[in-house]
Amino acid sequence: MGETLKEDSFEPVLVPKRYAETLKKYVFLYRDKGTVAGIKATRNYEGGDFVHREDYKTPARSIKLKTDERLIWVTVESRAFVPALVNPGDQITFIFPAPGMRAGPSNPNAAVESIGPFTIGTLGTRLGDINVSRSYSSSRAEERQVGIIAHVEGGTLEPKALRLLELTAGSNRSVAVALHPRKKAD
Repeated sequence: MGETLKEDSFEPVLVPKRYAETLKKYVFLYRDKGTVAGIKATRNYEGGDFVHREDYKTPARSIKLKTDERLIWVTVESRAFVPALVNPGDQITFIFPAPGMRAGPSNPNAAVESIGPFTIGTLGTRLGDINVSRSYSSSRAEERQVGIIAHVEGGTLEPKALRLLELTAGSNRSVAVALHPRKKAD
């Protein structure tokens, strides 16, 4: 992963014609090796692996919101969040310790407030999968700015989004993130 794909690294694979039409929907054909030569690998390859088209989708340049959705940003403490482990589309819940209370060995039951779940729309400027982003050498310095999708109800943001903004606006209050299980692809 991360190495530049070289044109001389590719070799043809003979596939019966009846399967070739279907296969070209999912992988790059040998005749198209120039299309991927020179770009960085988004995953680890071993000899004989196909180069899948889905691994090289151009990162999205915009986010599509429904008319009842808004994208709002929340700054997450970098010590409590690993952006490389999450992607837009994942669901998260924000966790706030009660003011003045720290959880730890001396106070394991410190009060917390959880707000969510929210769907991630962006991580900084990243709108797609981390592996594709890495291949384009995108900066991750701003990924602690988590853009979440909030719904509008009756002309105003949904109550959980308003509460989240209330807790994060204009303060240096700590916020952590809990990642929800990912939905399985059909």
